[in-house]
Amino acid sequence: MTAGGIDRPLRDIAAAVRDGSLDPARLAAQCLVRARTRAPDGADGNAFTVLADTPVVGTSGPLAGVPYAAKDALETAVLDTCAASPALEGLRIDGDADIIDRLTRAGATLIGKTNMHELSFGVTSNNAAFGPVRNPYDPARSAGGSSGGSAAAVASGAAAFALAADTGGSARIPAALCGLVGFRPTTGRWPDRGLLKVSPTRDAAGAICRSVDDVALLDAIVTGDGAPLSAPPLSSLRLALLTDPYMTDVSPAIRSAVTAGLDRLRAAGAVIEAVSGRDLFELEEACGFAIALFEARGEMHALADRLGLPFAAFVRKVAGPDVRGILESLAEPGDKDAYETALHVTRPKLQQAYADIFAAGFDAVVLPATPVTAPRIGEDEEIDLNGRAVPVFSTLARHTSPASVAGVPSITIPIGCADDGLPVGLLAEAPAGADRRLLAVAEALSGAVLR
Repeated sequence: MTAGGIDRPLRDIAAAVRDGSLDPARLAAQCLVRARTRAPDGADGNAFTVLADTPVVGTSGPLAGVPYAAKDALETAVLDTCAASPALEGLRIDGDADIIDRLTRAGATLIGKTNMHELSFGVTSNNAAFGPVRNPYDPARSAGGSSGGSAAAVASGAAAFALAADTGGSARIPAALCGLVGFRPTTGRWPDRGLLKVSPTRDAAGAICRSVDDVALLDAIVTGDGAPLSAPPLSSLRLALLTDPYMTDVSPAIRSAVTAGLDRLRAAGAVIEAVSGRDLFELEEACGFAIALFEARGEMHALADRLGLPFAAFVRKVAGPDVRGILESLAEPGDKDAYETALHVTRPKLQQAYADIFAAGFDAVVLPATPVTAPRIGEDEEIDLNGRAVPVFSTLARHTSPASVAGVPSITIPIGCADDGLPVGLLAEAPAGADRRLLAVAEALSGAVLR
């Protein structure tokens, strides 16, 4: 799905810039042409909210000249930041988000901010103000969300990688639906100053890339943790495959593609054992929304204050009726007792449920990244899953949300395509703080599942 010189590993692009064999200004210009092209069939993805007229081009460093995009929820001093919402028009930005600053110092070239589900409150990126983000594999389909534009920018060849943010799956869902690698680090591992948050407990900045090695390079640059990765032999890995409901209640297309990928892993020597996911599912269901919505109330009221607006006036400026409805529900004080119980009682039980799985000797938890392939543009409220109508939001985030609530690192890798040609992703998750180990395991898995 890519074009030009950016479909190479990030390390190779930067090396070519540093040795003079690749002109970074020309590379950035090619990406901007790609980003500005509006294909009649929508195959460009409608990935951006704003593009750099004259991007600051890096020429040295580990990401020398690598063109990238950033989700419009990350603050930037030069490019407007509005989280793809007219409600944030005129938001004053004092400087770049920490993660943007670290990438700039590493030599990366920011070419634009990406379209997204308005204010990060959704999973389809069907944006009422900027238009829907379209899946480059099928423009009639969603790119996922909320970081849909970040995935579309990479998949369409307009950026070598893109920054995302993940509250309940907002980096991993679009990556999976667009055939890419999406990474959510352990909560707090990547700096989040300058990220327009939804839920501080659940939010994490992350990345969407073409390969696990690209993610590993970014993680080393952003965190300073350059521990070398050594992909373990598959024959040494013991994986916990979450079953009920994560393998039992998925579409036939997802089940078929994931089963085929797991069979390839087994043939390569990996040991994969079925483990019930019911505890993770029920504990997340009991506390996830309670935490997110209570904390979102504080974050959205703080944004209104930054803009100098009464909250009601701020909400009226929101373009999407779905997002406006959520914000209207946040006008009144939330249930503090329910929040405290969710945060301090139920969430620790979820974290312990993860810990118990890893204590049983598993190297990683694996499961399908989503229960369905990319929904059609306009399927914003309900989709069909195994003959019944189910909510889009909670269904698409069902598999990614537990890791977000627990704060453990999670990565999706492409595992193939369904019969209709739409991408399917496989999630791998590890204990909190074991990010480099997870990336090494994911590198081993990715080398086998797409053979």
